[in-house]
Amino acid sequence: MRHKTVNNRTMKTLIVMFAVCAIASAEIYDIAEDQFGGQFIMVPLPLIRHRRQTTFDISKTPKGGTHVQLGQKGTIFDDGNNKLAASGTLSKTFNPTSPLSYGGTLDYTHSSGSGLSVGATNTAGSGTDLGVQGKYNIWRDGRATLDAVGSYNRHYGGPFGTQRPNWYGGLQLSVPFGK
Repeated sequence: MRHKTVNNRTMKTLIVMFAVCAIASAEIYDIAEDQFGGQFIMVPLPLIRHRRQTTFDISKTPKGGTHVQLGQKGTIFDDGNNKLAASGTLSKTFNPTSPLSYGGTLDYTHSSGSGLSVGATNTAGSGTDLGVQGKYNIWRDGRATLDAVGSYNRHYGGPFGTQRPNWYGGLQLSVPFGK
């Protein structure tokens, strides 16, 4: 039986992805000491509960294989006006076997509706996809909004090499109809 070894680049990427997941779920603790030398952990009581979610999914593929996916997402910072959230995923398909795919996203949103999202996904042997999306609220009147939007996506590496970027920018007017 032939075993594949994991190269250094893959290991470094996995370590970075797990570090992002750890930061997304981290808590800050203070240690206090009483007059007798006893130590106590002081747990902060946040005004806003930061949400974290870990998902694990096993599903069948149309070709009879098994797809396994592990994900972690959480809010890093939220003060009511600004929110910073991160997520990371690992996925692999077995029988037929496909390479390991992993990635992460960092999302910033403002209470005005403006936001920025940066993400990357790497699949062994296929390269890395990098994407950046942004939205800036220009005008808001009740429920109608006018936003400036933009996106940049590019594929790096893999069998066909680095590809030309896909990008767009424009204005987006949203007017809900009805009640």
